[in-house]
Formats: sequence, C-alpha cells, structure tokens
Amino acid sequence: MSAFQLGPLVLPTGPVLLLVAWAVATLIAWLEHRQGRVDVGNVLTVLLFIGILGARLGYILLHWSAYRGNLVDMLALNDGGYSAAAGLLLGTLVATIWLWQRPTLRQPLLHSALAGVLIYLLAIGLMGFTKPAVATLPDLLLSRLDGGSQSLSALRGQPVVLNLWASWCGPCRREMPMLVAAANHDHKVRIVLVNEGESVRTIAAFLHQADLSPPEVLLDPRQQLLRLAHSPGLPTTLFLNPSGRVTKVHIGELSAARLQAGINTLKSTGRHVRY
Repeated sequence: MSAFQLGPLVLPTGPVLLLVAWAVATLIAWLEHRQGRVDVGNVLTVLLFIGILGARLGYILLHWSAYRGNLVDMLALNDGGYSAAAGLLLGTLVATIWLWQRPTLRQPLLHSALAGVLIYLLAIGLMGFTKPAVATLPDLLLSRLDGGSQSLSALRGQPVVLNLWASWCGPCRREMPMLVAAANHDHKVRIVLVNEGESVRTIAAFLHQADLSPPEVLLDPRQQLLRLAHSPGLPTTLFLNPSGRVTKVHIGELSAARLQAGINTLKSTGRHVRY
C-alpha cells in the first residue's frame, strides 16, 4: 500500500507513517519530561524537519539528471521524491552532535528518538504483509480510444508506464501535458494512458479541448485496473519492466523529474530482464 485514503483525501504512506512515528517520539519525550528530565519535544521537531530536508536532498542528488537543474521541480515537495536512508543519516548525524554537546539531552532524546524510529520501521515492516497491489500486468482486454482493442498482456516486451486517469481529476489534468510529451518523444519506453470510467465522447472532448494528442489511450470503463492496483484514487501510475512486472506504483500527481527517474530505472532494469 503506497497511500491511505481519508475521506476525499489520498495521503502517501511515507509521510503519514513519519508523522505517526514523530507523534510517538513526542509522547515519550513528554513522559520523560514529567519525570524531571529535559524537555526534548522541540529538538524532535527540528530533527523531523532536518530528516525531511535530508531525504529530499538525497533523492535529488540520486536523480540529479532527471531534475536537469529545474528548481521548480526540486521544490515540488509533494511529488514523493524522498530518500529515507539519506534523511535518517542526516538526522542521526545532527542528533549525535547535539548529544555530544549537551549531555543532559542524551537519555530523553535517545529514548524518544529510538521509540519513533522503531515505530516507523515496525510500520514499514507490517506494510509488507498487507495485500499487495497487482504484481504483474493482468490479462485484461481494454478498448482503444482510436478503435479496436488492446490486451494488456501484449504490452510485455518493453518497459511500460501505465497512467490511470480521468478528465474530472485535477492532478490528472495538470500532469497530462507532461505525460503526452514524454509519450511522443521517448520511444524506448511505452507510455499508455488508461482512462478510468469515462465514455469515449467525454475523453475525446477533453483531449480536444486541451489540445493533446497522446499516442495511446485505453478505456477501462469498469475501473478494473484501478481496483487491481489497490489504488485509493487518481492519478495512479504503474511502472512495469519488460517482463510485465510492476516495479513501482506512484499515487498522486507526477512531476517531470519523478517520471524521468522512473523511466530511467525501467531502462536500466530492462537491460537485465530475461525471458
């Protein structure tokens, strides 16, 4: 599961679990303070932001070529691009410096921070036991917008990006021009737009009004693929290697950098896939 649904809101799993872990750590810090130790609640909040900053910077450095120096994309903190390892490393480094400089912080900060980290790791571990999303490309037969039909299993043989969308979805509309441009220019990865639940007339009218000409649009009127992906909302993007295996599911709006990073990963793994 890569996102939680809270009413009309779709929240990514990572930040939700991080906030839960921070809340647990803050609770332990409060209990420690009641026992007469130094209050480290503010220190934990600062460490949280330092960890988030480190996770973001780490991800940007790992995928520098995908960002192409675009400051707007780098500042798009809602695109889900974070490196947990980099954030944990920077947060641990800063915490270690503080503990060395202020011995009175050691016991309460160690207890509360370790509690938060353990809760986060436990939650991540438990997520692995939840019902998985679609692991391989299902054998669904979908209609093509330009006529005829397309079997999803027939897409195997090259890297594929499946974007599930609808014209009523604001984030879908915002990311659509970027996806269409990538689909028309990157011929090593097949980018297919799968509309969820709308009619041919509605889809065609939207694309005409938006002046978009995607090479491949499929229709999923019963939203079968959305259910198979166990996605709580749109847009949802599936990254598949040439063998048809789903390597990543991104829920929410894609930035150009996140799309390019996913495509680069597909290209690199595609060279090692055996049939």
